[in-house]
Amino acid sequence: MSRSFVVIAAVLLALVLTVWLGNDTLVKVAAEQGYAPAQFHLGFMYEYGQGMPQDDEQAAHWYRKAAEQGDADAQFSLGILYLIGQGVQQDTVLAYVSFGIAASRGDEQSMANRDRLAARMTPEQIAEGEALISEWQPGNPLPLKSVTGIRGQVPEDSGQMSEDRDQGSEDRDQGSEDRDQGSEDRS
Repeated sequence: MSRSFVVIAAVLLALVLTVWLGNDTLVKVAAEQGYAPAQFHLGFMYEYGQGMPQDDEQAAHWYRKAAEQGDADAQFSLGILYLIGQGVQQDTVLAYVSFGIAASRGDEQSMANRDRLAARMTPEQIAEGEALISEWQPGNPLPLKSVTGIRGQVPEDSGQMSEDRDQGSEDRDQGSEDRDQGSEDRS
């Protein structure tokens, strides 16, 4: 069997399953199989109640899975959840870690959020965050708790970070649509 036949068969099967099962089911199947972009997308669907019941804990779960594989969008989104305590226990250090890891992958919004957050953190919190960032490698679990993270206190400008995130989500959605269109153009 030629490689092109297998690719064509896979594409046709995906199209049939999309029509038959619905796109949401395919995203969930792909996420459960460990595909990081699908895990991020499923987290997004749970967070915003798009095609799934709105569930912040499930959103955090799927963002974490994708983030642990190195997905910068998921790392950014997980950072926001830690920052505001949505679906996870609020933890400023873990928000800093999530933003820091995404920033190391070139995500500009994460760089800005990390820097804004650092301005509100103690030197001990920053040191703990930097140590956790330097220890982490893609494919390894992200830390689930910190020693010095602030719980129950939202930094003054977290609202601005969330607004930046919402704009980033719109930009990222457009990027996904552009990538999807590019895939269709290449088919």
